[in-house]
Amino acid sequence: MVGQEFNYPANNDIESWNAISIKYKLNKRWSFNGQQQLRLNDSIAKFQKSINQIESSYKLSKKYRLNFGMRYVLLNDHDFEAIDLEHRFRYQYGINRKGRVGPIEIKQRWRFQKQYGEQYPSKYHRYKVSFAYKNKDWNIKPKYALEFFNHIQIGALNGWTKQRFTYGIEYKIDKQQSLYIAYIHERETLIWNPIKLHILSLKYNYELKELDFKKE
Repeated sequence: MVGQEFNYPANNDIESWNAISIKYKLNKRWSFNGQQQLRLNDSIAKFQKSINQIESSYKLSKKYRLNFGMRYVLLNDHDFEAIDLEHRFRYQYGINRKGRVGPIEIKQRWRFQKQYGEQYPSKYHRYKVSFAYKNKDWNIKPKYALEFFNHIQIGALNGWTKQRFTYGIEYKIDKQQSLYIAYIHERETLIWNPIKLHILSLKYNYELKELDFKKE
């Protein structure tokens, strides 16, 4: 009927992503990172998942780095008030490129990841580009990032099915510590009534260097 209105169910949520990250820089080429994450959903009212991740990075040149990581996820795949904990395992690898235009740092990341734990493994090809404004007289660094996800899985919608926009500020506490606060908007594409997430993110970073151990 002409003029008829349809009220589709809202498919939005507010989430909270929190993380603690410890990086160990072994030498000029190798670095290692361990990370613990806690994520809440349903308007930041319910436990969604916890993530344990380890990652290694190798510096190829001034601009390029190779990365390889593994992740264990404890997922609360709940419906309504029920709690159903499931396990996911993921490995990932990729390459990073960094550059600079004046005070603007530009980073690009190409990543492949594969996750197990469902009936059929899911795979993603991901591309991320990020920008940061660096001023040597500031303790803060404004950041912006855009990421695209290409999904591959049997029995699921495949293609470039998700986008993620990140607006954040990194605060440098001292030479080893920093705090990163961000707002993330994530949305699905290619489907009717896509899921749209509004995410508040907080991350604490601590970096260890080889010199730290030599001083002891």
